[in-house]
Amino acid sequence: MRSSSGGWVAKSAKRALLGLLDILNAAMERFCVRSAYCTVRVRPSSAFIIFSRPASLALSASARNSLLLEKAARFFEQELSKNREALSYLESRRLLPQTSKSFRLGFAPNTWQSLFDALSKEGFTASEMQKAGLVRSGKAYAGGTSFYDVFRGRVMFPITDVAGRVLAFS
Repeated sequence: MRSSSGGWVAKSAKRALLGLLDILNAAMERFCVRSAYCTVRVRPSSAFIIFSRPASLALSASARNSLLLEKAARFFEQELSKNREALSYLESRRLLPQTSKSFRLGFAPNTWQSLFDALSKEGFTASEMQKAGLVRSGKAYAGGTSFYDVFRGRVMFPITDVAGRVLAFS
């Protein structure tokens, strides 16, 4: 026979476990949206966490846009680490390197197609990049249409939601 306090402890432990599973599920969903390689489901009744790979990696347009913006943010972050002039500018504005990393600041190189080329290599189309506001179409020519980067030669500030997903750039 269980004591009344034992039942209370068991219920409290189960509530705490379910709360932890909710937190873990939210964190893994965030990871999976970013990586697009798995899905996560939590079964509170059995306390199992199920990871699975989709049969096809076909993503919705919204998920592809999120992934595109994340890849662009990473590109800008890498470019900032390579650009001494941009780093010294941020230092002159009294921004600590930890602050730049925390807010995921980046740099758009002063070239016409570096972001376009990098995202093309990642498998994104010009149309997707254009819809995300990262590139614009240039002049049409015999071989097709040229595209150029919207952001050039400037520090980039990603705008994120509360989950840390990149929504836009400033």
